[in-house]
Amino acid sequence: MNEKRTGYIMLGIGILIMIFAAIQIVLVFTGKAVTMPLFEASQENSGFDLDGLLQQIQQTSPYQVPTAGTAPQTTPTVSLMDTNSINKALNLMVYYFIMQFLLGLGYKLASLGVQLIRPIEVVMKNRSFNTEEQPKKPTIN
Repeated sequence: MNEKRTGYIMLGIGILIMIFAAIQIVLVFTGKAVTMPLFEASQENSGFDLDGLLQQIQQTSPYQVPTAGTAPQTTPTVSLMDTNSINKALNLMVYYFIMQFLLGLGYKLASLGVQLIRPIEVVMKNRSFNTEEQPKKPTIN
């Protein structure tokens, strides 16, 4: 009877974990809850400066050798996506993977609980393991 009590406890905890993880995923993806900020990348020069890039390409030549007194020119940074949207996407992915792990954990606990609750019944059809004493088949003459 003790294993049935443990099974019911494990089943209840597993179901509660799965319900919590599913509700959290729905709340975060609908925008009613916020994920914890795991990634916070920042970019100093955000934006695309097309005029500056065009001037730098026109001024430099691939065959130009830098002299000793000149400072190397830096290329402007090209930002195709906003860093805030990249951070948000990465945070959502990590949060989703954590919640999937919790869903799997809840499923495993619940399935172990169900296996402990179920009664184990063993039915043996042939009770004797002796193969020499098999019943003889009647012969018809």
